[in-house]
Amino acid sequence: MRKGGVGVCVATLIGRYVKPTNPLRGWYSPEQAWAQTQGQLAWYRIMEEKGELSQIKTAAQLNAAVELWSDDPPPGTPIY
Repeated sequence: MRKGGVGVCVATLIGRYVKPTNPLRGWYSPEQAWAQTQGQLAWYRIMEEKGELSQIKTAAQLNAAVELWSDDPPPGTPIY
């Protein structure tokens, strides 16, 4: 994403529960779906600890991230 100049993205956790008869892909129990999202959340947290990602929780943080990425950000700038 950095190489392409993308510094702000929308991310989500995906762990869909579906009935076994449903043709959509997913997990066959709510517990499996929840567990899947916890693994994804753990990855996001580790990336935050390493400085690779940073969550945006306020409008001010969003504005700061957009401003930072509007110019040529330094190498290693977190993706928001």
